[in-house]
Amino acid sequence: MKMTKTLPLMLSAALLATTTQASSSTPTPWVMQGTVRTAAGQPVPGVPVGADNGYFDGSELWTVTDAQGHYRLDLKGTLGSWQAVARIKRTYHGRAIDMTLEPDNNAAFGGKDGAVRNFTWRLSGRTPDGGLYGASFYAINGFERDGEIVDFGDLEVTLTPEGPLLDGSKGQPIRVKYTAPLRDVPLGQYQVTARSLSGKGPVWVRASGGEYAPSAVVNLVYQAGTGEVLSVDVIHPR
Repeated sequence: MKMTKTLPLMLSAALLATTTQASSSTPTPWVMQGTVRTAAGQPVPGVPVGADNGYFDGSELWTVTDAQGHYRLDLKGTLGSWQAVARIKRTYHGRAIDMTLEPDNNAAFGGKDGAVRNFTWRLSGRTPDGGLYGASFYAINGFERDGEIVDFGDLEVTLTPEGPLLDGSKGQPIRVKYTAPLRDVPLGQYQVTARSLSGKGPVWVRASGGEYAPSAVVNLVYQAGTGEVLSVDVIHPR
């Protein structure tokens, strides 16, 4: 259990001074250091990286990554154990997105021992707690007044990245037979098209608030309890 008390003078503002340099794989006493990279291995500058004290409640020390994605945090003279944390905030198509980054080692460590903790910015895949980084995609039948209802066993959807994904990388098209929501779609904006596998007729789609058309561009929307969501309505036009 954390103890709530005022930090001793050794955790004064002087300890907040940090420097950034290339990290090594061997821990340096009184130093937490490492790198932040995308899943493709590209360095990510300007990412806040912190050490959260496991003994003194509310005690955190922070720095940011340099142009090469390196960070270095001075823990000299501190007490208790520390947990490495990193978060990234980006504005993507007008929306602020805040994500926790994945550490290569989530174990707590003593300040005197130091630690190397590297982080990866993932847009898909399993999170350490068993969730998913990626978005859920839904194709939802429109109302009968809008056209003929689509048989989901006869539906194929294609998601083509519309520009770079959230981390700036180039995504790949996704084409699948749609029988249930797609899980773990890499975070990004997509152009969505759909077709009838049996050739029943064209399938039109629309994003929320849009009009039915042969294609629609959809962006990420956060839904509490679900996470990031991409969705379109589908219909056979009359």
